[in-house]
Amino acid sequence: MSLALIPSALFAQGYHITGHVTGWQDGDTLLIYRVSHTDRQPLAETVVRDGKFSFSGNQADPRGVYMLVKNSYGQIPFILDNSRITFSGTAKKDTSDKIPVYTYDVSIGGSPLTDEMNEKLSVKRTLDQKYNEYHTKNASILHQLNVARAAKDSVELKRLVKSSAYQDFNHDEHQFFMAVDSAYEALYSANRDSWWGPFLMEATMNYFTDKDKPLYEKLTEKAKNTYYGKMVHEELYPSDNTGKKVPDFTLSDGKTLRDFLKGKKYVLIDFWASWCVPCRHEIPNLKKQYALYADKGLQIISISIDKDPGAWRKAKKEENMSWPGYLDQQGISSKYNVRFIPMMFLVDHEGRLISDKLRGEALATKLAELFR
Repeated sequence: MSLALIPSALFAQGYHITGHVTGWQDGDTLLIYRVSHTDRQPLAETVVRDGKFSFSGNQADPRGVYMLVKNSYGQIPFILDNSRITFSGTAKKDTSDKIPVYTYDVSIGGSPLTDEMNEKLSVKRTLDQKYNEYHTKNASILHQLNVARAAKDSVELKRLVKSSAYQDFNHDEHQFFMAVDSAYEALYSANRDSWWGPFLMEATMNYFTDKDKPLYEKLTEKAKNTYYGKMVHEELYPSDNTGKKVPDFTLSDGKTLRDFLKGKKYVLIDFWASWCVPCRHEIPNLKKQYALYADKGLQIISISIDKDPGAWRKAKKEENMSWPGYLDQQGISSKYNVRFIPMMFLVDHEGRLISDKLRGEALATKLAELFR
C-alpha cells in the first residue's frame, strides 16, 4: 500500500513535530528531553536533513520537554502532546568555548499549551531582568571580589566584605531572593488545582528540599494525583530504601557494581560533577576516608553527571582521585533517582543500602562506626 492511500485520519494520532531552524546543520543530532530533575535519558532523537527535521511519537497527556542539539548548551522548551507542532526561526552558535552554545529565536506553532506555559513563566523573565539589574548596579564590587579571589588575596577580600559597597550588594541580593520566593509561591498557588502547579515547581526549581514541602502541600488532591504531582511527591518524600539492594549497573569499561562489591566490606557510590562546588569541597573528605579504610575493605566509585567529557576529565585530573571514576553515559543517576549532587550511596558487601544521606562529618562518623 502506498502512503497516498493511507487515510489522513491516521496521521492525527500521536504527535508530529516538524520544522526548520536556520543555523542547524545537516547531520546535527536533535534530542528531546523531559523536564525532570532525575531523568537524563532522551525521549526522542532525530537528525537534521536538508535543513529540516521531524519527530513522531505518542504522548497522550502533556509533558514539559526541551529540544537541543546533542553535545551543546542552549535549549528550546515546549509542551509535548499529541498535536502537530511546528518550529521555525534561527539558532546562533557560539563556539568560543569547548562546548558550543546556541541562542535561539524560534517560533512554535500548533501548540496552545506551549503558549500557555510561556505566559505562566513570564514571571521568570521578569526575575531574570531583576537579577541582571542588581548585578549591573553592583558590577564594580563584584569585579573587585573576583580579582581578589583569583589572586587569593585574603586581606583584600576581608576589606571588601566589610565595605559599604558589599553591604549594598548583600541588601540587593536579599531583596531579590525575597522577590523570587514571593513570585514563585504566587505562581504555584494560582495553578494549585491542575498539573500545571507541580509542573511549574519542577520547571522553576533545580531541586527540592524540605522547605519546599509546604508549597507542595498547598496543591489540591487533583493536582497531586497528576503525573507531575506524583513526580514532585517522590522527590520531596522519597522512599526509605535502607536495607534494600541498590540497582546494579554496568560502567563504560564493562565493570558492574557486583565487580566492585567482590572482596569489599562497603562501597560508596559518589555522584558528582565538575561544576558542582559542594561536590568538589567533599572530595578532600573522601580522600581522607579512603586513606583510612581502603585497606580495610572500603571502595569508592565516583560517577560524574557532567555533559562535557572534557570538563569531567580535567576535574578528575585536578582532584587526583585514587579510586575509580566514570562519566555517567548509561543513565545510572536516573536509576538511583539522584535528585541533587553531591549524593552518595553507602552500601554493604551485598549491595544493600546503608544510607544515602551521608556527607562530611556524618560520613566520617558512620565509617568509623562500621570499621570499629
